Amino acid sequence: WLVMHLGSVAGIQGYSLGAYLLVLAASAALCFALYRSSAPAWAGGALILVGCVPVLSNMQFTVTAALLTIGSLALALTARRSDGYWPWIAVALLMFLSALVRLYECVFILLLAAPFCIAHLLREADPVMRRRWLAVLCLVGLASGASVAVDRAYYTGQEWQTFRQMNALRRPFTDYGLSAYYAKHRDRLAGSGVSVNDLRMIQQLVNAVAPFVLNARLKPLIEQVSVADRIRFNLHRWHEAVRPFSRFKLYAPLLLLLLAFVAGRYRRAALAASLLLAGIMVFFWLWGRPGIVHVYRPAEVALAAFALIGAGLRRNLLVTAAGMTAFMAILVMNWHIHRANRMESLHAVNDVHAACALPKDELLVVWGPPALKDRHLYRPTSPVGGECGLSLYLVNTLALLPMSLDKLHAVTQDKSLIQALLDGQQFHMLSDHMRIALLRTYLKSHFGVRFTAKLSAPKKSRHLYLVQVEP
Repeated sequence: WLVMHLGSVAGIQGYSLGAYLLVLAASAALCFALYRSSAPAWAGGALILVGCVPVLSNMQFTVTAALLTIGSLALALTARRSDGYWPWIAVALLMFLSALVRLYECVFILLLAAPFCIAHLLREADPVMRRRWLAVLCLVGLASGASVAVDRAYYTGQEWQTFRQMNALRRPFTDYGLSAYYAKHRDRLAGSGVSVNDLRMIQQLVNAVAPFVLNARLKPLIEQVSVADRIRFNLHRWHEAVRPFSRFKLYAPLLLLLLAFVAGRYRRAALAASLLLAGIMVFFWLWGRPGIVHVYRPAEVALAAFALIGAGLRRNLLVTAAGMTAFMAILVMNWHIHRANRMESLHAVNDVHAACALPKDELLVVWGPPALKDRHLYRPTSPVGGECGLSLYLVNTLALLPMSLDKLHAVTQDKSLIQALLDGQQFHMLSDHMRIALLRTYLKSHFGVRFTAKLSAPKKSRHLYLVQVEP
């Protein structure tokens, strides 16, 4: 809703501008807390670089929510009685904003911070400060609960019915590993009317394109796999559980956490929180979600920040040298992230120019390639085609939202994308040959029709297709 209704400010998407302001507020709170706790300058700079800077180029609302909670708790851990009520107002506001952005990440960071907060409150002899902690948690809890109730009431509306039904069928396959399970046990697909190609379509987040004909067939597939079967299968996917730690993005915050644990004086709380995080990671692994790096990275940043704020570091030459090494490593990581984003943007330019040559009133379906995907729409320094007023229909997990369907139905006369194709309507689609092949196989196997996709501007773009079903 925010993306489609906030418009743009000075050429920046309103959603992006709001998210940037929230990240800036979280960064300011964390910087102030680190300064007040007398943490070394390299520690503060490293935490900001590893936690806040990458999300500015790859906008993720889950990470934004986690950063807001980290900043809020950092202020609470360094608050003093003489400060008055203003710091606690900021704590409550940041935490409530975090819950509004993404409640699960807010609760996740609160859970990891619990050992540090308990240790802090046990050392806090002033009953006034304890009452302020309790008041903030109660107020934020009540406000968050009320907002969740309003959100649930709105979510149960008739216009959300399509999204609710398909999302419930999609998530076990896309988020919890059932597609991989059936790819390994293809014999269990026998007689279901669902093929491996169909599961690959669902895995590519085409809940707005493919599974309408599969709705009645997916639920039995979900029900026939027991919890024990899932756990046994996921145990054999241990390599996916350790794969995230092969990414350089996780090394830097992990190095800061290890440094805070070895050289800090708050070891018991850091150890308890680390064990809690390890238990959560094992749970994700057994339940089919081992590779969610967007959760692990802010979790490591949170543990490192609370360890530094809660106790500080012993100041000696060895600790300073290790800290500066971590700081330089984080600088290199951010440079690599910036370079990758820059190259991605440059490669997307041709696709954007070809798409901008389309008629202004035409709906462009976007499925797959980096050009015009979500992160480009949120990133103000990337080509997104906004200057040519493109009307985009993004095929992703949000494609069945009421506002997305309204945009599609305005062009298809209230038909789904598949039904419009079957009725002879053609679309320009920004995609790639792999996804085009999946869609072609899907239409042939379920409807017996021939699907054609021709490059619309072969000299300008290798991803802009004109797609239709032959009569």
